[in-house]
Amino acid sequence: MTELKITELKIRVALYLRVSTEEQARNDISLAFQKARLIAYCQSKGWEIQDIYIDDGYTGKDMNRPELRRLLKDAEAKKFEVVLFWKLDRFSRRQKDLMYMIEDVLGCGERRAPAAVDIASVTENLDTTTPMGRAQIGIMIVFAQLERETIVERVQASKLEAAEQGRYQGGPVLYGYKHNPNTKSIEIDEVRAAKIRWIFEEYVRGGKGLISIAEVLNTNKVATSRKGKLWRPDTVLRIIKNPGYIGFVKHKGNIYAGRHKPIIDRDTWELAQEISKGRAISSRNTDAGLLKGIVYCGECSARVRVKNNGKGHGEVNRYFYVCYSVEGWTKEMIVDPNCPSHYFTTGHIEQKVFEQLKQYAQDPELLRRAAQDELKPQDGDNLRRMMLAAAKELEDIQRRIKKWQDAYETDAIDLEEMKERTSELKERRTILQGQIDEYNNLLNSRQETEISIEKLITTMADFETVWDNATPEERRQLLLLVVERVELFKDGNVKIKFMPVSN
Repeated sequence: MTELKITELKIRVALYLRVSTEEQARNDISLAFQKARLIAYCQSKGWEIQDIYIDDGYTGKDMNRPELRRLLKDAEAKKFEVVLFWKLDRFSRRQKDLMYMIEDVLGCGERRAPAAVDIASVTENLDTTTPMGRAQIGIMIVFAQLERETIVERVQASKLEAAEQGRYQGGPVLYGYKHNPNTKSIEIDEVRAAKIRWIFEEYVRGGKGLISIAEVLNTNKVATSRKGKLWRPDTVLRIIKNPGYIGFVKHKGNIYAGRHKPIIDRDTWELAQEISKGRAISSRNTDAGLLKGIVYCGECSARVRVKNNGKGHGEVNRYFYVCYSVEGWTKEMIVDPNCPSHYFTTGHIEQKVFEQLKQYAQDPELLRRAAQDELKPQDGDNLRRMMLAAAKELEDIQRRIKKWQDAYETDAIDLEEMKERTSELKERRTILQGQIDEYNNLLNSRQETEISIEKLITTMADFETVWDNATPEERRQLLLLVVERVELFKDGNVKIKFMPVSN
């Protein structure tokens, strides 16, 4: 008779490690310390380590931790039987979150699931298999939550006291300053302070906007406060609005007189605030035509032009977007004489475009999906075809511009009519020239889809803030930077096609 051999199955364990601050990393609960002790504990128990989950720099006050989310997902898939950590507060500091994870996700609560995942601590005697054990865990997490709340109160009180005394409160140092560890204060960093003075000077005296200033700083390779990051319009705006540059400190929405030296004089700073407010107001009451040159009819694919109602002499002058096929006055621009589209007020359509772009900016995954088709890697032949098509359209536009210029020279039309008929053509010419340059860049350096999409997402970050504080010209620059084409449908809906973003 053959003897049956029974192989003992090892318990599969998930190791969870977390630190929330640099202070913890320097103390006896650093990640390296936790990992060494957890591995040694598993070896002493004969447990098999299935995976290690590490949340570096995340607080235990909530469940918004990437590795914790991955652990819970794997727990639901029954990839291990035990979650092991150094101490319960590494796993969670909030009673509600802990009980949710124990009972609803891990299944080791009062109504224990058949394939429950237990929790274990190296330093504490935890037992999720009995009512008494679960009660003890509840008591422990209450004290962990109390400890966290007490620490938070002490830190907040300390920061408030520092702010009231005008002292440095810790954390990231304001760009243009540096931290002196000996005096525990901040001092002017003359190299970066010169850039701050230049930003205010250009904004106040030079008339440059947020986008232009950011472009100059990036072109000149001026370092930001975060390594590898580019200057963005919203970054410039935060500098302009920060009272720290005139010697104040901010805390919880309040401003206190600081002890540090100002980089900017108060008159310049206040003038910058007035300019910013004025630009925001003028942007909300902008003239029409932000989409000129990039808007097309979604019904027949014809170009869409800006048209006013011809009012003047005190009457309201309103602007409209209208499909060339609908208007029908330029025969070569008509695609479908029976196009069902009609006139739309420019403000209404531009607001829809803004709302859609704002939605994309607030949801990077939605933006990623919308941009996937436009930014897919292009093969060389397809890129060349698109470049030739753009070049052909450019040649046609050049011919039409010359036709209207010739008509003016022969007195067939007056100067105003010539300007009106060529203005949109010239804008489209600029866009096409940019597209041809872009296709050339893509051919010279074939970029990957994800890189381009990530750059688009970065460009769109804080879109609403920049838009609200931009001049009409800056708004148009921002649109042309990210939008290749806007399609306008008869029901007033719009569809945005994004511009490929080059390396």
